[in-house]
Amino acid sequence: MLARASKEQLENSSRYHKSPIVTEIVAASQFYRAENYHQQYRKKHGRASYRIG
Repeated sequence: MLARASKEQLENSSRYHKSPIVTEIVAASQFYRAENYHQQYRKKHGRASYRIG
């Protein structure tokens, strides 16, 4: 699985040597496509993003 290999590669790099990566990797469940107004958001709105605060 690519996600596990990527995680292992990062764990073995010097970037994350101080603490382990604790993200759990599990099989994907059913996928629900977002509504059309959510599609291609960056293309429609540029680099703008929503921020709280």
